[in-house]
Amino acid sequence: MISTKHYHPLELIHYEAYKNQKDAKRREMYLKTSRGKTTLKTMLLEFFKSASVDLAKMGTGLYPSKDNF
Repeated sequence: MISTKHYHPLELIHYEAYKNQKDAKRREMYLKTSRGKTTLKTMLLEFFKSASVDLAKMGTGLYPSKDNF
């Protein structure tokens, strides 16, 4: 995995593309409002909940389990 900083790998979890700058700017302005921030937080929480469930099913989580000691 490529990283931008030594020992700091990043994974893209959300991406939005727009055909023109006007639409992109409108979305950016929305995400900066309180309602937009709430929407973004909800999306991120749902992603991390599903990601942790997927990791648990694979037997690898963000934290070591008792079985690994």
